Amino acid sequence: MAIKKRTIRALSAQARPLDQISRVALYARVSTVHDQNPAMHLEELRDYADRRGWRIMEEYVDKGVSGAKASRPALNRLTADACRRRFDAVLVAALFGIWSMR
Repeated sequence: MAIKKRTIRALSAQARPLDQISRVALYARVSTVHDQNPAMHLEELRDYADRRGWRIMEEYVDKGVSGAKASRPALNRLTADACRRRFDAVLVAALFGIWSMR
């Protein structure tokens, strides 16, 4: 069985160029159904931010919360903090390669 690569996205509401991003938030959601651990996601996200010289303002983690739910505690906090402009972009780990989106 092939190992799937994770994708890292930098999401920014204002579509800033990557060179104008300095403050980021990290978001990870894992399922307890498959015994996943957010530590691996967060480590990759931290490395990604570090390589670009971005400062991590906060890490938001929803563990054991279904992705199908409209309301997720950490995602709700992240959304509120985004409205307060506490960061310039959000880094998210996903499957299928490495890419960046602002």
